[in-house]
Amino acid sequence: MSPAKLGVIALWVFCIGCFAIDSNRDIFVFGRLVFWATAIAHVAEFAMFLGVFREAGGSLAGHFARTLAFGLFHVREVRAQLSQ
Repeated sequence: MSPAKLGVIALWVFCIGCFAIDSNRDIFVFGRLVFWATAIAHVAEFAMFLGVFREAGGSLAGHFARTLAFGLFHVREVRAQLSQ
């Protein structure tokens, strides 16, 4: 797995952890906001690149899950596979 993907996973773990800690300290509030901003951005990316995912074939649910987790890193991989 690429370092970029590991960074995204670390970001998700941090943000989800911020929901588990019942505190209004700035860092936890920030983590929750980053969670929602990242989730919304990745859902929008899935909608924007839906044509690419349909062209690539496979499960749209699988593409959605990977886009939700990795965002544009997944899109880049799918485009690279299509160009081969």
